[in-house]
Amino acid sequence: MNQILNLFPVPILKGHIDPPDNIYEEIAELHKETSRRKFGLETGRSTGELGVNLFDHSPAVRVLISLMEEHVMDYWEQNLQYAHAEFQATAAWSNLHDVGDWTGEHSHCNGRLGCHIASVYYLEKGEGGDISICDPLDYIRRLTPLRKDNGDVIIAEPVPTRTGDFVLFPGWVRHRTSPATGQRQAISINWNGKLI
Repeated sequence: MNQILNLFPVPILKGHIDPPDNIYEEIAELHKETSRRKFGLETGRSTGELGVNLFDHSPAVRVLISLMEEHVMDYWEQNLQYAHAEFQATAAWSNLHDVGDWTGEHSHCNGRLGCHIASVYYLEKGEGGDISICDPLDYIRRLTPLRKDNGDVIIAEPVPTRTGDFVLFPGWVRHRTSPATGQRQAISINWNGKLI
């Protein structure tokens, strides 16, 4: 009997946490100070443009990240199978997407910034705009004919989410979002962490 063995997958953790009190108000106030297309590969608004770390600026974001810490450690040790370590959040920001907004493909490691774990939390999930996790074997897979022509876009798999969901993944994994399609805004809280 034939058996397919996916020996070296990249585990991605998806979970759900109800939003902490006051988090909408704290994030909304900061987004009022932002402009479209001013931060990285964002077409929408991002508190990243303000240069503030939400972990330091927002008590509700600190609560959210502390609620996620148990999931981070379990993911680190059980799913990624790394040695026990202490978790430290290093950066946190929020993106706001209206219809048509998207985030370009990127990772959270650039050889200089040590990001072991990256996360996106959907404070409000509009329609469309799902995160897509890029296939790290894209270049190797293109050495043979593929059924689907992906053009120049790196092969990726979308992760369907709803309000209150979070996604954890290794910081080196490239990812992007598809454009938001509905009339509701999408608000994400993103953070990087390292384990020491």
